Amino acid sequence: MLPNNKYNSDIEFQNNCLIFALFHSQNRIRFDDGINNWIPYSEKEVNAKEKFESDLMSEFLKDKQLSPEGQAVFYAGRELWKYYH
Repeated sequence: MLPNNKYNSDIEFQNNCLIFALFHSQNRIRFDDGINNWIPYSEKEVNAKEKFESDLMSEFLKDKQLSPEGQAVFYAGRELWKYYH
């Protein structure tokens, strides 16, 4: 049983959970499973040389409310993506 159900209306918390899931070291999203719909950035944001097959997640994440900690993870992740692209 949960101590309360406030998380149901806490949008910032829900968005932070998504960011956590995207960048967790045990994230099992793999390219060979098909089109990767979980790419959190656009090609332009990371200076990608090729077009991504999906922009579902990057579009979904636009203008999402994140805590300062969630924003820090999101921005740090973008710097890593830039490095590899």
